[in-house]
Formats: sequence, structure tokens, C-alpha cells
Amino acid sequence: MWTRSKSDNDYALFFDRWWETDAEAMVRKDYNHPSVILYSVGNEIPEIGTDLGAVLCGQISDKIRSLDSGRFTLASINGIFAAGDCVDQIMADLQDEMAASGEVDVGANVNDFMSVMDDHLDQSVTQPAITQRLAMACSRTDIAGYNYMTARYEPDGEAYPNRVIVGSETYPPEIARNWGLVKRLPYVIGDFTWTGWDYIGEAGVGVVAYAPGEDGFGAQFPCQLAYCGDFDLTGFRRPNSYFREVVFGLRKDPYITVQNPYRYGQDEKHTVWVISDNHSSWTYPGCEGKPVVVEVYAPGDEVELFANGVSLGRKPAGEAAGYRTLFETVYAPGTLRAVAYENGTEIGSMDLKTTGAAAQLRLTAEEVSADDETLIYVDIAAVDADGLVCDAEKLTLQARVDGDAALLGFGSSNPKPVYNYITDTTETFYGRALLILKRTGSRAVDVTVTAKEQQGTAALRIEAV
Repeated sequence: MWTRSKSDNDYALFFDRWWETDAEAMVRKDYNHPSVILYSVGNEIPEIGTDLGAVLCGQISDKIRSLDSGRFTLASINGIFAAGDCVDQIMADLQDEMAASGEVDVGANVNDFMSVMDDHLDQSVTQPAITQRLAMACSRTDIAGYNYMTARYEPDGEAYPNRVIVGSETYPPEIARNWGLVKRLPYVIGDFTWTGWDYIGEAGVGVVAYAPGEDGFGAQFPCQLAYCGDFDLTGFRRPNSYFREVVFGLRKDPYITVQNPYRYGQDEKHTVWVISDNHSSWTYPGCEGKPVVVEVYAPGDEVELFANGVSLGRKPAGEAAGYRTLFETVYAPGTLRAVAYENGTEIGSMDLKTTGAAAQLRLTAEEVSADDETLIYVDIAAVDADGLVCDAEKLTLQARVDGDAALLGFGSSNPKPVYNYITDTTETFYGRALLILKRTGSRAVDVTVTAKEQQGTAALRIEAV
């Protein structure tokens, strides 16, 4: 934030005294880092579309350019937030459009407006009041960062031919639509999804629920994670990540994920940051013979799904299908196999197998050093006799650390954890957990993890440095 607060006691109290120092620190810190391609002067700044906001935007951009003339600046702009005191006009304009089309009334206040915005986002972000504010907000940066304003890409490209746009924050389910525009429109240079890596906070934005008030920003304790990342909190890829890889043209093999069969036919409640309540698993005890929906993210032009060797048919895939194809079948343990085709020729495949009971815990360690500190990440997986991760298992784990290391964190990617991250006990989530240690010396470290339910124990020695 700049001069307008978003919450009590936030950075707006210090902005006028500290923005130059902090901007310089940002540039100096990573000046030589090759991954830095743009500098953001702010994200969803409420006053950016005002006269004062335009002045501040220019001052911050000029400061950054004086420190690094080789990279570009942008502001990440949310059209609704930037509209500020024009929201009332946007609501009125949108209400007129909806009334003319026979749709439900928007309501009389911002809360009502926000509640229907998900279904009318394209209409709301293209209102004239936002267009006026955007022109001011984009006038002083090199790149125009659009947050959730895909609907503006084409009309703004025509109206402002010199404007270079990047999707600075977009919904994960919309990557196929967004990337199609990136490829087609030369002035749209890329797409940043919200978000790459899951995080603690904004609890529930990516959580699916089946009762009112349990999903999204209304999620209740113990929900602690946003749960909308392409990578989960422990660093493992979630289905969104594979969907994106297929859309980008970087993956020839299809990817299989399965909608929650325990909730088949129920009313799924989730925010627009969620594709569906899915997970890449074919292990669902108690669902034998019951209906299930399988999602396949596939390139090419057709995809075929096999269940235990029996074809469930071919369906359109790739860009024409939005890279997401649905098959409905009944659950039977065994193997799902998806095959992608291009012009009738197989270009890739994937197998998804039912796992057996957990046979052992598998520990894998990785050390990372920076700033004179070394952290040890110990991945813990419950695996069956064939080494497949048992994602249907929920085990209570207890860790013991001996040697020159201290337990720094222990947990899983469960958005609703029941254990604190800094104790020696946690539960697996989809068969996995993560233990983080901090080296306190150069001697070897011995890690022992016990699964209480099975009295199974796994040990790992991390050698001296």
C-alpha cells in the first residue's frame, strides 16, 4: 500500500518516509540476479487511478529507473480496487447491463456487488469508469500490469496501441484462455498466476467446501493455508501445475486427476481460484462401484481414457477443449491410462495406479545453504511395497533429531492442520509430510520418524559437513 491503508497499522503509516529507502533496497538486493525481469511499484494500490496516485507512481518508477535503467517497471492494477470512489458508478452501470439482460439485481452496496462479481467479472472490469482510471494509472510505468482483467486485453490493445500489458495476477483456471491471448496478441507479454507456491494466510481461498461458510475467505479454523498454489506448502506439484505445463506446450504426456468421488453429485463450493475438488489419485477405499469424474489435461487434439484396459472412448483435447477433458466412469481399483493423440498418432500417455497399504516410510534429505545458515529439508512419504506414495493414508508422525541440528518446522500441505508447525508431531497429508532442520554444527545428524498407527519407524543419517 501507499498512502491509503488496507488494514489497521499497515505500511501506509510509513510510506511517505520510507518508500525511497525501500525501493532502493529492493533494487540493490537483487540487481545482479538474472531472474529479475520487472520491478513492481505496487500491487492493487487503491489510489493508483487518482491524480495523487499517478504522481506517486511516476516518482517511484523514476527512482527505480535511476538505480537500474536496464529493466522495466510496472504496477499490478486491479481495476475494481483502482476505481476507488468510482465503484458506485461501476455498480450502477453493471446493474443497468444486468437488468437489461434480465439477470439478478446487483444490489445497493459494495458487498452485494462483490458477491456477484465472480460471475460478471468481464462485465465489471470493462466499465468506462475503470477505463478512465486505468489510463491514469498506466501513464507512468513501462508495462501495464493487469490483475484479473483478461477481458480488457483486446479492447485496450486497440484503444491504446502503445500499451504493453502483462497479466500480473490471474486466476489459475483461466490459464488456457489467458495463454491463447498471450500467443495471439503481441502486446500481451505474459501471465502470472495467483499463485505459484502455497502460503500461510488468506486462509481458505483455494479450499473447496460442501456447506455454506466453509470455503473461500469464509473458511473457519483450523484452516490456515490459502491452498491455491501450483506447488503445495511442502514443494510438491499440484494438478494446476500440470494443467499449466500442458497449456504452455511444455508437456506431451496427458495428466490425470480425479474429482473427489466421496462428494460425487454434491454442490461444490469454491472460489474462482479453484478448478475443482481434484487430486491425482486412483485410491479411494469405499468408493468401489460408485460414479466418479476423471479430469485429463491433455495436448494434441484427442485424448482416450482406459480403465483397467477398457477404453472409455476418445474425446476432444488440446486447445479446442480448453486442455481439460472430463470422463465419467465408476471407480474400480487398478489402473487408469490416458493417451493423447495428434492427427491420430499417439504423442504421450500417463498411468495412474491404485496403491497398496503403507509398507514403510521413505525419508529423503536435501541441504540448502545461504547467508551462513544451512537448512535440511527431509521429505517424508508413506509408500507401499512397490514404492508408490500412499495418498489415501493418514498417519500420525513423530520426529526425533540427534546430532548437530535443531527441528525448525514439521508439517504437511494440509490446509487445515491440527498440529502446530513447530512441534515434533504432525500428520501426513496425501501420504506426505516435510521436516525442516537447521544445522547447529558440523557433526552428522540422525533423524528418526515414527508412524504411531503402525509403529513403523524410518531412520536417516545426514553426514557431517
